[in-house]
Amino acid sequence: MIKPLIILAKLFIFCLFLVSPLLALSTPSTPPVNILTWWGYLTSPWVHEMIMNQCHVNISYDEYYTNDEFIRRFREHNTQYDIVIFPNIDYQMFAKQLTKNTSKLFENTKAYEKNVRANYEKQNYAHNVVYFQLNIEGFLWNPKVINLSDTDSISTLFKKAGSNTVVMIDDPMFVYYLLNTNVENIDKMAELKKFENLSKNSKLFLTNELNDIYGRSDFAFAYTWPGIAIYAIDNKYKNYRYLIHPELSLISADLLATMNNNPATVCVANVMAGKEFLSKMQNDALYISPYKDLTSISSPTMKNFVESFFIALPKLRWQNSRVNETDFDSMDQAWKFFKLKFNNRQYTH
Repeated sequence: MIKPLIILAKLFIFCLFLVSPLLALSTPSTPPVNILTWWGYLTSPWVHEMIMNQCHVNISYDEYYTNDEFIRRFREHNTQYDIVIFPNIDYQMFAKQLTKNTSKLFENTKAYEKNVRANYEKQNYAHNVVYFQLNIEGFLWNPKVINLSDTDSISTLFKKAGSNTVVMIDDPMFVYYLLNTNVENIDKMAELKKFENLSKNSKLFLTNELNDIYGRSDFAFAYTWPGIAIYAIDNKYKNYRYLIHPELSLISADLLATMNNNPATVCVANVMAGKEFLSKMQNDALYISPYKDLTSISSPTMKNFVESFFIALPKLRWQNSRVNETDFDSMDQAWKFFKLKFNNRQYTH
């Protein structure tokens, strides 16, 4: 009986050798897949569980809180990451570093909602770059103070707000696109001068943190992301409204890109770009899956918003990624100068 046992033992070892590449992915010594991402996207336990179950690897991630911070980190440390999640408006700046045309990640886009797919194809992204979540900047407004309409111009919005509190996203790209869609060829300082005049009578805040502001009795409106608005409406401010403006609201997207073709990277990227993952992510991020899946959304406010978004989608405009590094640096410097001047104005008043 000894010889058969030896044969079985050898056979077992041989089988282990055959599956060793798969087992290696699940061992503690396997390096994690490193991701650079917006804050909050990957914190939920289900994210790590789904990736471990499907790819047998862990992920490690660094978070950034502003687009300016992403640009700085990517410029300095992009080789440290396997996957990056970033705003589509930055794509043109880093297209050369992102291009991995051997990737099949783009195959996921064939299942997108048809209007989303059509826009994706127009952008001519590299094959390793896909949509992660969709977004649309809009106006969270307080009916007790102001009444907004989808026919209001930007100047009308500020006139209606009067001396009440107004919040704008603290990001030059989004504000420039709000003021002028042709951001590549505008006089940045001239546009910000117009913006200064528009807002001169209001209590203006330039911030991405609204928690201490939108509860003010004189809060009029905030130009902000839907996630912030939906969270506010679902919690303390159920009477507030969120306006998707056909002219002033622009669809943007966070992109997901692979930085190498390692099998673990490819596996994780395909999971994170897939319908199951992104549909579930809607509940965490309160942004929109490109697959148009309403069935997994738990918040009625979010579900109504997403449904309205896809109904309006064919008539909405996209904020596309045409800004190069020189354009961005010019915008960024003008914005910093404006904020310094704006803060001095706030201080003197």
